[in-house]
Amino acid sequence: MKEKYIFKVLLLGNGGVGKTTIKQRYTEGLVDPIYRTTIGVDFGLIDIKHSQQEIWLHFWDIGGQDQFREISGSFYKGAKAAVLMFDVTQPKTLEGINEWLKIMKQENVDGIPKIIVGNKIDIRKIDKGHVSTEQAKKFCEKLGIGYFETSALRGDGTKELLKELVKVIATKYLNPSEKAS
Repeated sequence: MKEKYIFKVLLLGNGGVGKTTIKQRYTEGLVDPIYRTTIGVDFGLIDIKHSQQEIWLHFWDIGGQDQFREISGSFYKGAKAAVLMFDVTQPKTLEGINEWLKIMKQENVDGIPKIIVGNKIDIRKIDKGHVSTEQAKKFCEKLGIGYFETSALRGDGTKELLKELVKVIATKYLNPSEKAS
């Protein structure tokens, strides 16, 4: 019988950036277009085959509103990766990534693989002051963290993001001799 590997993945970011939507897309195959606040934490699990290994990703969708940050500390324990999301139509949510990185450091999980995701690209309008791809890439380069863009609602970029997430997790924890690009 093949061994199964289970990895806890944090979904972090300010409220309303699309964490729950991306979790639903991965774990349920469909999304609810109606916004509902995640109170505390929500969970989802998917099974993926990678290099003939069975990998389970256990998503922990951490509520992004300020009032939930104080109670969320215990949710970080045992995390093996983090997806930090922001809404490209709300520049302040990109700035909020720095706060989430501070929280990760406080919770002693800052050494895990991280990916930053700019979500809602389907409604981005640069002439409205939305975050451009170039702005986001510069922000991520300064932090040394990889960047992806998605529309969790429509599915744009979500397969590529999941593929990269699995790759960095497998490289770090299953095949440490391989280097992730």
